[in-house]
Amino acid sequence: MVILLVACSKDPDPPLPDPINSYFTLYNFLMVPYEISWTSADESVEIAHPYGIPIQAFTTMDRDSAEVSFTVKRSGTGTVIESEVFMMKKNKFYIIAIIGTENDPILLFEPMNIKRPDTEKIKIRFLQAAEDLDPVDVYIGGTGQDSRVLSGLAFADITAYIELSQVLAWDSLIISPQGIFPSDSTLFSYTRNEVILPDNIYLGVIAHSDNSPLSSLKLELFEHPVDN
Repeated sequence: MVILLVACSKDPDPPLPDPINSYFTLYNFLMVPYEISWTSADESVEIAHPYGIPIQAFTTMDRDSAEVSFTVKRSGTGTVIESEVFMMKKNKFYIIAIIGTENDPILLFEPMNIKRPDTEKIKIRFLQAAEDLDPVDVYIGGTGQDSRVLSGLAFADITAYIELSQVLAWDSLIISPQGIFPSDSTLFSYTRNEVILPDNIYLGVIAHSDNSPLSSLKLELFEHPVDN
């Protein structure tokens, strides 16, 4: 008996595994008169990153956690300013910020907590990126001792998250010298409180308004990713 075997069409290729990604936001508060470039794992992330503008990106890894290199260079010349290796994990989010000066740069790395705050609340943390500023206190929702949420915030500090009512942040967000109430001395305050929305997460950065050390100091809020 002869059995004819009819060739079937080729089985489809198995689906590719989901990529292993880790997510980050780059912040440039380096006091230099030029833009910077970033590379991550030897791949270009951003070739002209201006001062004060956050950039969201991700890196793809070959395992659930891995060491990933980040290098900051002078845009155009490729001169290396700073380079570090950070341990990153699958589907996690991170802050990566460059602060300081060309001769004394600091590359900061902090995990984000993107868990949504409780209803009608916000989560906020602070980065002090102004090297020439003495330690400060942060007041939210008032000017008395009960409204002081942080004390002695110094250069290169990144705080833990604070969860509070959005109404308090709408009322006031004030920076004063350490140990001095805002009624006696206010350095500056956030003036766009109406953009603070409930159920969101923010990074408050204390820094110069531009990359000149002669520029004014300010507090700027940046939205963080929020887990759905």
